[in-house]
Amino acid sequence: SLLQGWTLPAAARFLKLDVTEQRSPPPPVTLEISSLRDVDGDIVDYYVETGCGAVGRAIRELGLPDGVVVAMIAREREIIMPKGSTRIESGDHVVVVLRPAVRDLVDGIFSCRVEDAS
Repeated sequence: SLLQGWTLPAAARFLKLDVTEQRSPPPPVTLEISSLRDVDGDIVDYYVETGCGAVGRAIRELGLPDGVVVAMIAREREIIMPKGSTRIESGDHVVVVLRPAVRDLVDGIFSCRVEDAS
């Protein structure tokens, strides 16, 4: 392609094409971590969409692996310090601290399941 990636949105607008990005909205908070160099851990922001298996469930009902911590929930313009009884809602940004070894499992807990129409 002769067009650079940064020119595609402008070209789409010029051609009046409908361009819909499928990215989650940015979290209402920004976390600054000085370093995780010597720590076997990741900090992950999960955006909870409608259809996500976590919606409506309390944190203690999610089946998170041992050692996984829900550090914070950003809901609209509010910061929620989660407890086991805190329910996850659609539109939440759930900030989780986890070990890389369990990342796939936790990704699955916060993933959206597409319903089969058949």
